[in-house]
Amino acid sequence: AEQVESALEAARSAVHAVPDQVSGTVRITTTDTILVGLVAPALKALQAQHPHLRYDLRVSNELASLTRRDADIAVRATHRPPQHLVGKRIGSIRVGLYAGRASGITYADVEAGRTPWVAVDDAIPD
Repeated sequence: AEQVESALEAARSAVHAVPDQVSGTVRITTTDTILVGLVAPALKALQAQHPHLRYDLRVSNELASLTRRDADIAVRATHRPPQHLVGKRIGSIRVGLYAGRASGITYADVEAGRTPWVAVDDAIPD
């Protein structure tokens, strides 16, 4: 009994000695665009505050299952996150379409759908 009490006291002391120290590995999934513009700068700042925290980053357009523990955190661009997950809107993504004058493409052509272009596919969620 004394050994157990001694071990518990040692554990209590260790917890109280460094109460704000965060450590371990967090698995994060995101897309390349969001990684560069949002996640990487945030992780750099977080690393300064919590140097013992490690990150396992998965960069892909494929959705990871948080339910199956494929990742701990998913940072995605979506208007409709799955109902079984807790999420928070942290910003919006603005996009633009550009063409060089030499292309001959006009704004009216774009509006009328008369121009070929490359767009996101079904791998990008709504």
